[in-house]
Amino acid sequence: MTESTRSRGTAARLIAGATGGATPSPRSRLAGLPSPYLAMHVDDPVDWWPWGAEAFAEARRRKVPLLVSVGFFACHWCHVQQKESFRDGAIAAQINGSFVPVKVDREIDGALDATLQAFANQRIGRRGWPLQVLITPDGYPALAALYEPPEAFRATLAAWAQRWRDDATGLLREAQALAAPAQRPRAPVAPDEARAAALRQRLLAEVLRTADTFEGGFGVGAKFPSAPQLLALLGLPPAARPEQVVEFLRLTLAQMATQGLRDHIWGGFFRYTIDPGWREPHFEKMLVDNALAVLVYLRAAEVLNEPQWRTVALDTLRFMRRELRDARSGAYASGLSAQDAQGREGARHLWDAASLAAALPPDERAAVARLWNTESSSPFALGHLPHEARAPTADERALIERAYRRLRAAREALRHPRDGKLLASGNGFALAALSEAAPHDRQSAQDAAALLRFIEATLWNGRVLRKLAGSDSAGELDDYAAVSWGLARHAALANESRSRQLGISIARAAWQKFYRDGWFREERPLLAGLGPATVIADTYVPSPSALLVLACVELGDSSLLASAHEAMSLGGYPPLGAALGWATHIWATDRLAMASKAAGSASRR
Repeated sequence: MTESTRSRGTAARLIAGATGGATPSPRSRLAGLPSPYLAMHVDDPVDWWPWGAEAFAEARRRKVPLLVSVGFFACHWCHVQQKESFRDGAIAAQINGSFVPVKVDREIDGALDATLQAFANQRIGRRGWPLQVLITPDGYPALAALYEPPEAFRATLAAWAQRWRDDATGLLREAQALAAPAQRPRAPVAPDEARAAALRQRLLAEVLRTADTFEGGFGVGAKFPSAPQLLALLGLPPAARPEQVVEFLRLTLAQMATQGLRDHIWGGFFRYTIDPGWREPHFEKMLVDNALAVLVYLRAAEVLNEPQWRTVALDTLRFMRRELRDARSGAYASGLSAQDAQGREGARHLWDAASLAAALPPDERAAVARLWNTESSSPFALGHLPHEARAPTADERALIERAYRRLRAAREALRHPRDGKLLASGNGFALAALSEAAPHDRQSAQDAAALLRFIEATLWNGRVLRKLAGSDSAGELDDYAAVSWGLARHAALANESRSRQLGISIARAAWQKFYRDGWFREERPLLAGLGPATVIADTYVPSPSALLVLACVELGDSSLLASAHEAMSLGGYPPLGAALGWATHIWATDRLAMASKAAGSASRR
């Protein structure tokens, strides 16, 4: 897939809990850890270590670098690389002999992943999963690669090992030079209306420059939902959105909802598509992507006055409720795998002629064939993916709805495996989505109340816990920001004082733990060369620093607003050509400027 670390103490506790304190055997190091992704790799011939201080100690003992491999359970190409390379005995021997191999679940070590993704983008101009990074025993990332087929991967491993053997000192010096220096603005700039307007203009100019005006979305390659950018555009004042941007939003939302990114049978959105027309997804479904999609479509229904998007949002929530919600706790699991239990990508979602004939009567089958354009060839080996090749007529819509009910029944028993981790950040976004939907859907209001109880009882005890399946670990900035923002949205929309007070407590803790003349994504990182960042950019999720500022604005606490104002005054301006990555920061600046103006007006009255 194209497009942080646990503290030393937490890593040690997880390792000790899995091994009883004894030196683990190679096959058992990943056993018992709270990650379905790591569990996938327990029986690999690669001598995997979990991320932590022990792996660094081993690298220093052996005088070799770490090979850190990052992925996640639902990722299609992560499964492919495991099957092709990490299960291959010769490749495993090559890895074990030259490196200390470390396997990382990017959803558990999110701050580590964010740092390594930024490094990969700096080093090779790309990011994504699976990601392999060579890290020196001193903790400096040095080399990076994404998915490669076995022959290319073997060549990369050989080249990296040779580079270390021939010139370890030079490689370390090069890695230290690549380490990002602490960002320092020239001078503080107040986040007032003038600055907000200037930042908006930068964002809008870049949107118009990079927008795909034929297919929607950004760029002309693989297409991602780009939820942070869409939310920021929808969050700007109406007068600040030119008509070209409004038309771009309408096109993008329509393409995402009607083509292959959205699951028309089961509901919800896939992670991304590999083509610019939104028709060829990889089939993983992630909680965060879907919660953010709910927020995007609910905002669009209101801002663009297009109520059909509310239907898309509520349908997505039904998917989350049916396939991701943990009935006992009321929290939501991380996602669904791209592959079924037999390793077939998209098996539940693709339909060939025989399966359609077995499930549908002739009139419904004909309607489906016209809508999906099944006479054309499919890019998928297992059949056609439901999408709307054209808008259906009213008569066809009734047939299609009946057909989809039959198709759901035909595949009810076929499910893609679920990553059951109940993570704080994803559930913070889920709470925001449910809260936004609550005025339109009674069940969402009830689900939001249940999720609030889970956060109160399980995720917060003076600090935010990530609440991994089977274990707890310390939350990172991303967790604190998403949970406090979800609580702020719930407080505003449900008029719930419990949510507001808890949100204030979590936001205050976030400033204390993660802001020291700039932002740190974790309290005690193992990587070297990390300084404070004045701004954290958006990725596929909103920037946690900007999200925390949004939460502080919505929570309305004066001390939090003062902290937000101070931090945003040091945020500077995005580099030319980088405004899209600062979309949530720009949105937060706009909201903070309005809040500061309102507070100033109130104080003068």
